[in-house]
Amino acid sequence: MRKHQRQNLLQGISVASLLFALLVWWTSSHASQTLSLSPRESSPVPPQWDDSTQYLIPQLSGLGLNNQLWDYTAAAALAKATDRVLCLVPFLRFYLSKEGRPRIPYEELFDPDVLNEYTRVREMKGCALACASVLDRFYSFQSDVFETKTGKEQTHLKAFRQSTKFRANLPENPIFINDTTIVEVTSMQELRDNIPSVIDTKDLCVGVVTSSFHLMETENREITKYFVSAPSIQQAASHAIETLFRAEKFVAIHWRFEETKCRGVGSLLPEDRSVPREGFNREEMSKAKGLPIVGTGPLCFFSARNSSRSLVLTSQADIVRAIQKHMQQHDIQRAFLATDVDPGQGKSLLRHLQDKIKHLKLLKDLPSGWAKKVDFKQQDIASRVEQEICSRATRFLGTSTSSWTTTVSDTRQNRGQDVSRDTHLDFIV
Repeated sequence: MRKHQRQNLLQGISVASLLFALLVWWTSSHASQTLSLSPRESSPVPPQWDDSTQYLIPQLSGLGLNNQLWDYTAAAALAKATDRVLCLVPFLRFYLSKEGRPRIPYEELFDPDVLNEYTRVREMKGCALACASVLDRFYSFQSDVFETKTGKEQTHLKAFRQSTKFRANLPENPIFINDTTIVEVTSMQELRDNIPSVIDTKDLCVGVVTSSFHLMETENREITKYFVSAPSIQQAASHAIETLFRAEKFVAIHWRFEETKCRGVGSLLPEDRSVPREGFNREEMSKAKGLPIVGTGPLCFFSARNSSRSLVLTSQADIVRAIQKHMQQHDIQRAFLATDVDPGQGKSLLRHLQDKIKHLKLLKDLPSGWAKKVDFKQQDIASRVEQEICSRATRFLGTSTSSWTTTVSDTRQNRGQDVSRDTHLDFIV
């Protein structure tokens, strides 16, 4: 009996010893890991900028947000090609809007950390400090930017100073880059081969106007992958989709009310906002606009099909039938509408669409206070939420000549969405 007890005791001691040894090994190994990982000083991350860092400050066009985004895309390509830090100037408020802040920080609309994966970026305050708020040189891809009228400061330069806080002490002769050889760039390699020799590498801080600078479509789309919505925008869009559609499929529609491009065809009336004038003469209008007029009806699209531009006249009934047909073809029961139709002036039109198209929702249909972290009084921020919603839709119907639609289409392709059946609203009416 004692023999068995002794054997059991020895076995217990052996097991205890083994467990103790394992505990010592686990503790020592994890302690060494902690010591090797916790002090950041042991493996310092090199800063993205120092006293020798050179900066590129873009001048935005001051038009719509998506036109400014094109300016940013070109500026990001230039910054990468010249190994300069891209300064994140704020976006300018939509030029037709009179409400909201005149400037919107980049990080409220897009995620700077993602763009930093493509090219180095820095917030505007840091850039202004590093450059002492002075540009060494200003480059332009269009020769009329610095023209002045009656001795007054040119509008572009004034907007640049306001948005960047730079004094922008320009040289007497700003440098204009030859449009005929540089504007259309077919690849990033071509950009790297040409631009550094044009932009003086000795200058610490340079400003650029890129409104007429364009990368080819494939290169441009590659860069747009890094212009990702800010986290607050993404969260708001997720909440909106969950509230409006749950887990169901939906088609997103962007209807750009082309009242400015179709002006003369449609007059701005309180109700429908774009109704042909009395005595409208199609032949005279076609000649005046230099464009063919297609269709009949009180609503107007400035359309581009297969690179052929025209004025497309249609009606509310035609638009409703076209949307319903598209939804039926793809077995989709719900829809989201993003539009610049004023909820007040276009009230009857929006009511008609929602009455005829079952489960058609707008951003305004969400309960008040649904997204506390998003400033919906700022039109461009609300617009970015709408774009994010459209980019996640099952199908997308856009407006062919709209930069807003182009931004959504690029985002959908970048995310691997099935865009083969996406189309334009003005193509199907």
